Amino acid sequence: MIDPSEIQKKFIDLPPDQKNKVIDLFNLFEEEKKRKEKKIPTFDWEGALSDLKEQYTSVELQHKINEFNV
Repeated sequence: MIDPSEIQKKFIDLPPDQKNKVIDLFNLFEEEKKRKEKKIPTFDWEGALSDLKEQYTSVELQHKINEFNV
């Protein structure tokens, strides 16, 4: 792993336009990290339809859902 002070030295030596490119690259990395963090699935919805299990089969619920996706 590179020492942060070494990165800083390299950054300081860059011309302004290249510094902007480095900053843009870091921003892209941060955005990518945030997107990946958001994609971690949670199952907090698990059991949300349990009260309907006596009324509908899973296939019937799938058909109902498909009616909403039209």
